[in-house]
Amino acid sequence: MTITKRDIFSIYLNREVVEQECTLWRQFVACNKKQTILNFLTENHAYAPWPEKVVCYQAANRDDYQAVLKSVAAEMQRQNEKFSAIHYSAMNSYRENILAAIELLSTNSAVMDYTLRNLIGRVVVVSCDSLVATSSVLFLGLIVISPKEDWTLSDYVENIIHEMSHIELYIKQLLDPLVSTGTYLKSPFRDQPRPANGVFHAAFVLTRIIFYMRNLTFPGAHKQSAAVNINKASLSLQETLAQFDHKNCLTAQGSSIAEEMCLVLSQFQKEDAASAII
Repeated sequence: MTITKRDIFSIYLNREVVEQECTLWRQFVACNKKQTILNFLTENHAYAPWPEKVVCYQAANRDDYQAVLKSVAAEMQRQNEKFSAIHYSAMNSYRENILAAIELLSTNSAVMDYTLRNLIGRVVVVSCDSLVATSSVLFLGLIVISPKEDWTLSDYVENIIHEMSHIELYIKQLLDPLVSTGTYLKSPFRDQPRPANGVFHAAFVLTRIIFYMRNLTFPGAHKQSAAVNINKASLSLQETLAQFDHKNCLTAQGSSIAEEMCLVLSQFQKEDAASAII
């Protein structure tokens, strides 16, 4: 199957695209001489069971993740964000909830299952008041997540989609920057204005959240919270997309993705309005 630019620069998951993206990232890491990059992407389809990939940060594995967590703290400080200390997590229930969220996503869609297995090599559960979840090009394929007591299943699902989408978009940007200016815009996830690239990332993950969560069948007790989360994402996406002047802020490929974002948002709003009438 021939992969087109339209396939690559899209918000829609594509198995062949993900496979090529993983190959591209490994090549980039092998050639990189500028900075230390840790690669956590799954190697050559050697899939470890999810219970082995989702771990709680504890004294026993501190050395395995200390460099990653120091990088997280340093990046937050660089962005002038308030950041509290990262602590060990003994909350195995949080880990079990993450596994349940991944199971729900994986059983709903074969391409989602393939994407998660290849793009996420490790999920590290920590305790940190000011952190929700994060990923980075410096440790691509690893998600650091700090669940909160009031999270429902939909919150876990949302954050897995969110960080997986960041990871994939980082790789896409090896081929095209997508954003052509350093203009600062309002971010839906931060109190302070962020560079346009960060806000584009936010719009990308919000679109993914809307598109893939609305097709999930949540257990009865979680349907309402899922609907609330999707509606919040749609409002944030609408506000975020309104800031972009495609001709000035985005490259041609970035504009192509933005058009898909607008299409997903418009379709969701139409379906939401129709369900409200019914």
